[in-house]
Amino acid sequence: MPLNFREGMRRLSIVMGGLGAIAGAIGGSFLAMDAHTSAAKGLLGEPVLVDYAVAGSLPVVGFLATWGAIRVLVWIWAGFSEEPGPGYNAKASGKIARLTKVIEEAEHLLRKHGEETWANWLAEGCSRIRDRDFTGIEHILSGFGGMGSFNDVYICSANHHAIKERDVVRVNERLRVLSSGIYELAHELHDEEQAAQSNRNRVPSVHAGS
Repeated sequence: MPLNFREGMRRLSIVMGGLGAIAGAIGGSFLAMDAHTSAAKGLLGEPVLVDYAVAGSLPVVGFLATWGAIRVLVWIWAGFSEEPGPGYNAKASGKIARLTKVIEEAEHLLRKHGEETWANWLAEGCSRIRDRDFTGIEHILSGFGGMGSFNDVYICSANHHAIKERDVVRVNERLRVLSSGIYELAHELHDEEQAAQSNRNRVPSVHAGS
């Protein structure tokens, strides 16, 4: 399902939920006024606070009921219509899951020791990949190679990271393992997408009959 469609449905569900809340508030106001009038005339059997409580909950119920109904319809529709984007076939899905898991672990390690810049970079790429957006793969691969790249990140107190000296070697060894895993999986997915794109663009040759 296109990302702009999902965003549009999210906004529609919020708007409709708001209208549901307004409708609930109006209904609640009428119920509260009716309860007040009945109580004043001594015609109300149950405690008036019960009616006031019901009236007060109607805006919330109206919002949740409307918002939830739209979200359920979108979810059902997506199950029938959503197709994976280019290069993200069933074979690639396993690699995508492994890649996002490794990225998330590396991001957590970096944030734990105060390296927010590269952690945010990983989070951005991971978010796109999770949405089946191929630019996420390109985003991740762009951080490898050359001076000042992700390969050069070194967690230590001298670089203003929150880490004890005895943990420096262990943490950086783990970061290197995660970094290698991220690069290898991202590179494989990139090559597979390029091959798939080449196949899609290939024009079948036509041979004239003799």
